[in-house]
Amino acid sequence: ERKLSASAQSQLKALLTHTAVAGSGAEPMAGLGSDVGAKTGSAEVDNQKKPNGWFTAWRGDVAAAAVIQEGGRGGASAGPLVRAVLLGS
Repeated sequence: ERKLSASAQSQLKALLTHTAVAGSGAEPMAGLGSDVGAKTGSAEVDNQKKPNGWFTAWRGDVAAAAVIQEGGRGGASAGPLVRAVLLGS
């Protein structure tokens, strides 16, 4: 079994928290508290006009992820769906 070191875990959590609070995930994560983290993204796919947008995040001990086909930016397309899931938890 392989695990991240405590230092790597701490750094990763800090980066994901920053994304949720002040980065590309800040808008959909606004007002969800301080124990949050997020990662946004997009994936270009051949023969699609726009990339697929994806967003994954946590709030407390609940995590959620979503992909919106041809959604474009993940924070704008999939972010609101993940926010709704986290608000409902």
